[in-house]
Amino acid sequence: MPPLPKIESRALADLEAQLRFAPPDALRRDADRAEALVAEIDPGARYPADWVVFRVTGYRPDRAALDPEPGHRLIADISALVERLSDAAGFSLPELRAAAGLTADELARRWGVSRKTIDRYRRLGLVARRVHADAGRRVLAFTGAAVERFERSHARRLAHAARFSRLDPRDEARALRRAARYRRRFHCSLNEAALRIARRLGRAHETIRQLLRRHDAHAEHPIFAEPGPISDRSARAAWRAWRRALDPAELAEHFHKSRATALCVINEQRAHALRRLALPRPDTPAATGTLPRDDLPLPARSGLGAPGVTDLLAFILDARAPRVPVGFEETVRARAYRELVSRAARRIADLPPHAPRATVLDEIETDLRWAARLKAELLRAELPVILRAAEDRLARPLDQMRRDHARSIVLTCLAAAAAAADAFDPRKGGRLAAPVGLAVTAAVARWIRDHPDAAAGPASARAAPRLQPGTTFDDWTRAVCPWQSFLEPDPRLRAVIHRVEPRLRLVLEHRFGWAGSPPVTLRELPAALSEPRLTLVQAVRLERLAIRAALALARAGA
Repeated sequence: MPPLPKIESRALADLEAQLRFAPPDALRRDADRAEALVAEIDPGARYPADWVVFRVTGYRPDRAALDPEPGHRLIADISALVERLSDAAGFSLPELRAAAGLTADELARRWGVSRKTIDRYRRLGLVARRVHADAGRRVLAFTGAAVERFERSHARRLAHAARFSRLDPRDEARALRRAARYRRRFHCSLNEAALRIARRLGRAHETIRQLLRRHDAHAEHPIFAEPGPISDRSARAAWRAWRRALDPAELAEHFHKSRATALCVINEQRAHALRRLALPRPDTPAATGTLPRDDLPLPARSGLGAPGVTDLLAFILDARAPRVPVGFEETVRARAYRELVSRAARRIADLPPHAPRATVLDEIETDLRWAARLKAELLRAELPVILRAAEDRLARPLDQMRRDHARSIVLTCLAAAAAAADAFDPRKGGRLAAPVGLAVTAAVARWIRDHPDAAAGPASARAAPRLQPGTTFDDWTRAVCPWQSFLEPDPRLRAVIHRVEPRLRLVLEHRFGWAGSPPVTLRELPAALSEPRLTLVQAVRLERLAIRAALALARAGA
């Protein structure tokens, strides 16, 4: 008998640990309620974990509600929970027979499928019981009610599975002959040949693909002499090339893989980069809701995306200019920033371990770009506070310091202010200026301690150095959030965007949020361009064309 299935949900795992030693009758009742609950769960929805605990046990937990769980994961976890509870309750096979139950082998014969298929169905809502048979054996069995519920909800799947039959030797030989011909004449990859043959023979694509792989694994002369999987180093190189708008077809040719494989590798790298982000735990309101773009107040979706001043003296003079942040704008932008980051964190946690969808990744990345634009505007409004706190602690104007010291202090202060903005919660009241001022003062104190040669204090009797124009540093608005290191395009694009043809310039401005409005996803790009007939595939190609055109101009002017 295989080991008991693992429960992924922390709440249900805790519940199983608490119920394990309950009386058998109580365990039977809990197992029955959990089995019936599966039919009520929508795989595409999300459910609070404490609600599931209440439906199973009849008791509502006193602790605060946990983060909602996706329905598809709950279905699999409840099936595992029922199996564990039935094992602890000591269900017997005769007892299950009384409920019109069937063993796994009997159910496989009834549906005309394999045992492996039955095991896959258990993750889709076919709730199993682990029951005691003769001689101390334990077997998997299913109540009549569970079988009937699954037949009603998955009738088409079962009908398709019942029509499946194994390939006979004659069909296998036909498939191999066709594969050799497709490889020789059309240079098809194994996957492409399997797809064509599956259509010809009326078989599943995966069935033919596995046949070809088994043949090549044992054949002296394999049909498809393909290289092994792409290494981690090559996968990272493919991701970097894709970010520079290299066509996936060119990447596929370079790595001797299909275009679909190249895209899959790139998406895996995108998901890996997102998972590495140490995003804060999702807030409960943002985790369950959505963030409709057009319903947000105007400050959260306008006045965004302006570049930062990159001349050090001009930056200091600009920060010294008096300005008063508008409280309403600050609150709206701070709340929207937290909600966007919270939604991104939740969706990253829900990404499947393999083969994430490109559209979902694009939506997460666009949310994070939008959050970075909001945070940059929050910090831009606090530049006078940042400069004043730094100069007060230094006891001298920044433009009277050595340029390398002044540049180091500015970058240190901006990093401290960005960290303070992350910790700022507008729901608790107060203004951003207070935590930013405290963070900058502490950061400058540490800087002075680490740079004893740049002694603080009033200028000596000698003439103080004056910072001259021409000392530059990188655009600070591109470094206010950690994810900008891989989500921002090449900085040269913005420098030449005024020379790009108008349509492609609009693509870049809307895509990356440089036109005052939030960044848009590839699905939203046609509406932003007022070209509703533009398809998603065309939008992807248009973005690639715009980036490559801007990079070509940048290289020509270098």
